[in-house]
Amino acid sequence: MLYSQGIPMADLGIPRRDGTPVEQDSRKIWRLFAAHYHLFRGTPTRMWLDHAFRTVFGMEERLSAESADRYFDRINSALATPAFRPRALFERFNIEVIATTESPLDPLAHHRKIRDSGWTGRVITAYRPDPVADPEFEGFATTSRNSVR
Repeated sequence: MLYSQGIPMADLGIPRRDGTPVEQDSRKIWRLFAAHYHLFRGTPTRMWLDHAFRTVFGMEERLSAESADRYFDRINSALATPAFRPRALFERFNIEVIATTESPLDPLAHHRKIRDSGWTGRVITAYRPDPVADPEFEGFATTSRNSVR
């Protein structure tokens, strides 16, 4: 949404392939997002974010350029607490399963670590064949050649 309205990806901290520097200050990026939050009016994204800001973080005022720092501070404070650790949120929201997306060449070490930890939450992988099936995927020729050995 922001890019379609002329906000450069670099200003949002999105890394560039050519390595050109991008904005690194997360508060500045958040302020930019908040200043343009009105662009999301009437979208499912806006409805979901407004709901999450209110029910998960207790924010009653609308996100705007004026409230951006209060939102940033409240969210950062919450995320630093044990109640907002991934496994706590998994339980809090009664999540049944999370599917992650990995390359077919990924050894799934993180999945193995989760399984070996004894945690009973269900985390599965979804197959994303891009590295071995999409000729336009960066590194396809090298990846495909290595995968058939």
